[in-house]
Amino acid sequence: MKLLALLLAFALASIAAQAHPLDTSLTGIRIDPDQLVITFSFNLRELQDVFQLDANGDRVITRDEVTQKAPAVRKFIEENVALVLSYTPAGLGQAVPFALPKDWDDLPERMWPYQQVQFVFERTIKEVPPTISLRVDFCPRFGSKHTNLVVIAQGKARFEDVLSARKPGLRYETGRAVSLAAQMFEFVKLGIDHILTGYDHLLFLLALIVVGANFWQLLKIVTSFTVAHSITLLLAAFNVVTLPSRLIESGIALTIVYVAAENLWAKKTAHRWVLTFFFGLVHGFGFANALRKLELPTRGLVASLLSFNGGVEIGQLCVVAILFPLVLWLNKQPFAKKADVAVSLLVLILGAAWFVERAFGFSFMPF
Repeated sequence: MKLLALLLAFALASIAAQAHPLDTSLTGIRIDPDQLVITFSFNLRELQDVFQLDANGDRVITRDEVTQKAPAVRKFIEENVALVLSYTPAGLGQAVPFALPKDWDDLPERMWPYQQVQFVFERTIKEVPPTISLRVDFCPRFGSKHTNLVVIAQGKARFEDVLSARKPGLRYETGRAVSLAAQMFEFVKLGIDHILTGYDHLLFLLALIVVGANFWQLLKIVTSFTVAHSITLLLAAFNVVTLPSRLIESGIALTIVYVAAENLWAKKTAHRWVLTFFFGLVHGFGFANALRKLELPTRGLVASLLSFNGGVEIGQLCVVAILFPLVLWLNKQPFAKKADVAVSLLVLILGAAWFVERAFGFSFMPF
């Protein structure tokens, strides 16, 4: 209640001071020993612009109209907000059932900018994490100048920051001590998880080794991929080179398409390690984009990046250790050529679908 009162007081004071409504939403995070309570507050004007609350167009928003759109708003928040606890991505938690205040009245259009609507989530935690990172990607949906005020309350401590399209994320240190070794271990686990759930990276590796791979070729391919994505991961993490996310993700899809297509006509694969190096540079930017969402630490940054990269390699080697014996067995079978073509065609189709989805902003792939 204190946190909510603080948020509302800030909003009302700012509106009164400027004599016009702010283009600002509010996010409150209350840190308790066993849970996080996260409150998102939007005014009706903001919600009307995105969700068309006024369904009948009478310029009056009723209780029923807000309630009807509440599930869509809640889904929108969940899809556009990333919460990271100790460098581990986490969901927002359980959504508190939506309910408007009992004295809430139907509001005409002139009052929409001044009426706040709250959406609350509760996430159970075993202990307070050393760091909490938050990223909100919904600001552009409300307009180029929209900002999001974040207030974090931990006991008597208060932390405030303003997020926007240009600065979508923040990182808060709760004061719980954590060693560098523990931090590095978290990044190793994060790297393993990223590669094991990075289906595009795994398909790229599968397309590389499915045709004519032997141990020496495989060793060169894996080493080349490691060196290449390590270079661009570090360059991108330190903002030496930055590229648009859509360009990178589309480029990763094209590397899959090319390698899978080449499998259909290539008779020799000795050059694959060279090809892998250049394509690995592209994949490294993809790893960097995933890390950027975590609001990287300033303490032990290089060690954390190398740990993440080590985790990626551990996960990658585990996958290769499983796939390589299967590829060797497959290549000895009478139907080996047909199987290679079938696998390559499947990978090509998936890569092409990813490219279309990522390049043109569609959303039809299940993973």
